[in-house]
Amino acid sequence: MMQRLWELGCDWDEPIPTALEKDWSAFLRELPIIERLRIPRWTHMSKTNKAIELHGFCDASMKAYGAAVYIRVLDSDDNIHVHLLLSKTKVAPSQRTITLPRLELCGTVVLAQLMQYTKDVLAIPDVKMYAWTDSTIALAWIRATPAKWTTFVSNRVSEIQRLVGIDCWGHVATLHNPADLASRGVFPSELELLEVWWTGPEYLRLYWDFEVPHQPIEIDTEEEKRTVNVLTIQVDYNDCFLQAIYNCSSLLKVVRVIAYCYRFTIKCQPKLGPIKGPLSPRELEAALLIVVKTAQKDMFKNEIQQILENKIPKTLRSLNAFIDVNGILRVGGRLENSLLSYDAQHHFTTLVVRDAHKNTLHGGIQQMIMYIRQKYWIGQIRRSVCIDVLLASGKRHPKCNN
Repeated sequence: MMQRLWELGCDWDEPIPTALEKDWSAFLRELPIIERLRIPRWTHMSKTNKAIELHGFCDASMKAYGAAVYIRVLDSDDNIHVHLLLSKTKVAPSQRTITLPRLELCGTVVLAQLMQYTKDVLAIPDVKMYAWTDSTIALAWIRATPAKWTTFVSNRVSEIQRLVGIDCWGHVATLHNPADLASRGVFPSELELLEVWWTGPEYLRLYWDFEVPHQPIEIDTEEEKRTVNVLTIQVDYNDCFLQAIYNCSSLLKVVRVIAYCYRFTIKCQPKLGPIKGPLSPRELEAALLIVVKTAQKDMFKNEIQQILENKIPKTLRSLNAFIDVNGILRVGGRLENSLLSYDAQHHFTTLVVRDAHKNTLHGGIQQMIMYIRQKYWIGQIRRSVCIDVLLASGKRHPKCNN
């Protein structure tokens, strides 16, 4: 009633509308009848009871939502006693944009909180709990994973599943749902005679053993499903690897960087176990092949395409070049195990020469050339080695004439 006055914007000194005045007068007439209501304090709980259960009901309307909790006792003489323990109602929000299924879900939250509170207060170990609602949409939300729904539904479903197990929830017809009285409201004169409110639905008192029905819920709840925005990015790995080559100052560093990237891609595959510890020789070798293959595609793109088309490029005709099973461009003849590298302008050539300079302990030009050609074939290799020796020593080597 106060909410309706606020929505109408009535001031304190203005007469209220006729419809509200009639409702207020009816409320005042019914208010003294509350004194006639008698609630028994004994719920037939004793040490001789054979079983005790908690049953909760919830419902909602566009005006309010609420819940009621009942205790169900089976005494030593196999008599069933059902009593109302507590109930709670809340006025529905004034925003008319909220839907009835959402209000029903709010009612299930109130019920879950009341049942957990009742269980803690009574301190009954392993008490069976049953939660009932007449909303099939709310049941469908509760029985699904919270991540499937929008934020409003997801947060409340998470709270419900935390307090009351999914298996405890069942569907009840509106005719047998006592919480329907709490959601739409009744006058005290009517409530006094409503047995369903004080002792619950009749089926709770007829027989003891029953299970919560779990019939499949086939309700279209697309409106509350979480919208997942998928962003697809096409990444050219060759560009990424080539950028890594140019950003690193040593061959070992670029190999290790790409080896860790390769390890990450393996970890992302669920069927493969986690990989821990330092990089293995196999990972380093696989990363080196990736580096070589990337650099070759950068320098010999046209030549590789011609070889794949069974054509012999003029620039590589004297080397008898071919592509191995790993897609690596190699030279044939006596050097068939050598990786074909590039001219002195490519950064990967610089990394290879620097690595050779370091591994030969700053050896001479001929020693570095022999070391490099054990694995790589570089055009104009003497020029590349001389440049590296000049940069390292700061003076021209006697054998570097150009």
